[in-house]
Parts: sequence; C-alpha cells; structure tokens
Amino acid sequence: MRLGEDCFVAESAAAYPDVLHLGDRSYIAAQAYVTGEKRTGADCTLTPFPAGAAHDADLAEEANVETSWLAPLNDLLRRAAEAGHGPHSVSALTEMLRKGA
Repeated sequence: MRLGEDCFVAESAAAYPDVLHLGDRSYIAAQAYVTGEKRTGADCTLTPFPAGAAHDADLAEEANVETSWLAPLNDLLRRAAEAGHGPHSVSALTEMLRKGA
C-alpha cells in the first residue's frame, strides 16, 4: 500500500485491495468497496455511487430490467459529487434535496 500526502480513507469504506496506490490529495469515500489493484494519480476519488451509475445500461440489458427510474437518482448523485459531497455517505444527499440546492 502506498498513500500520497493528504490522503483520506473513510472509516466506513470497505477497502481490501491487493495493491493500493493513492496519489496526493486522493481519497476513498464512505461506503466505497475497493478490491483488486487500484492506482490513482493526484486529486482522485474512489466513490461508490457515480462509478456504479455508468453500468446501469449494461445491467438493464443483461438482467432485462427497467432502470429508467435511476436517472433522477444518478443526476442527484452526480450533483452531490460536484458539490463536494463525494467523500461523504449517501446521507449527504439530504443537503442536495433541500430547496435551492
């Protein structure tokens, strides 16, 4: 394991990598599940929700299920990450749901 300067791994993250190299100012967010080999550059984030959204279409096709209902949730998760809530738990979404957020 190699961590750069000012890295952060959330206490609630499930981090069990075989190899982990985090560049400076990188972090593993709350509820992230990290296994295998992970190498990042500086200023990177490993978060569970935005990364999973990218696979929704594949999941829908493979499982023959409707996932269009996920679009508003994925938009909320994207906006939360852009607002700086990436390292926080999913409960931080309440901030995004407040009027005017």
